[in-house]
Amino acid sequence: MTERLNGFVSVRTPKQYADLGCTRIAHILRKPLAVVDPNEVLDLAHAQIALKKGDLPEIGIHELRRLNEKYRPPNGVDKRTAEEISQIFFQASELIDGRSATSNSYGLYAPSYENALLSQKESWDESQEYRSLLVGALTSETAMEYTATVKNIFPQAKTHIIDIEGRETISAPGFIFGSGMELPFPNASFGSIHTNYLLNMIEGGDETDIQKIEQLLQESSRVLTKKGMLIMCEGKLNAVLKSNFAIGKKWELAHLLKRYGFEQISIKKGLKFENRQAMMGHFHSSHGEDNRNVVADKKTFYITAVKS
Repeated sequence: MTERLNGFVSVRTPKQYADLGCTRIAHILRKPLAVVDPNEVLDLAHAQIALKKGDLPEIGIHELRRLNEKYRPPNGVDKRTAEEISQIFFQASELIDGRSATSNSYGLYAPSYENALLSQKESWDESQEYRSLLVGALTSETAMEYTATVKNIFPQAKTHIIDIEGRETISAPGFIFGSGMELPFPNASFGSIHTNYLLNMIEGGDETDIQKIEQLLQESSRVLTKKGMLIMCEGKLNAVLKSNFAIGKKWELAHLLKRYGFEQISIKKGLKFENRQAMMGHFHSSHGEDNRNVVADKKTFYITAVKS
């Protein structure tokens, strides 16, 4: 399982997907691979999903406690790292059993991002260097998926990633520490800026959320080139802010984007890969040509806006 394409380990069989998922879990939990049992991983993942839904898990309470203890994050990790580990665990479990993906990552929405980049490429001056920025990347997989997606459309692109923390992503090409509210780049630096469930990660529930989102949009507009594109995949917009600002209404978000110099604004439901195995097949294929198992996602808004 050492062959790589687009930076991804090439896997083709159910056992190879299971092995890859278990390897990832062993790495993030700092455990020997031999102690990670794929059946236990699936039992724990399914039990946690059931509990979130308010249902009783199929495994008993004693077994649930045992698995929680066995697969808990290492001692001493902070809240952000614990969230990162939890997300990677669920992603790995989805890779093991091939079920429909419920945890988010950039690569699941590659069909949406690539559609936007393809539309931009039609009018892009090929003599002009193409640079792209991802704001926010929780895991190394997100960083790799973003880079592969952009290079599928713009093979010579220079990709950059910025995040306030970088335990998992610090080694990714183009990564720097920083905030999307204060981008450390000159004006007109990028042809595209990407986010993935970033607005949903902004903490708080008062009007400061509005200020943070406005600052993010203002900074994005500043560092985009003329005709540069902002591409966002976000969850339920009415859950982004808990204030009297009607961000849940698409036209209100469009108004915000116009205020900060964007035009050709589109807000619609996104496309995603049905499962992580389909996503991996896409990235394993040459230039991302494998687009099987792409489905409409009713829970995600796909937002594009062009810098005027």
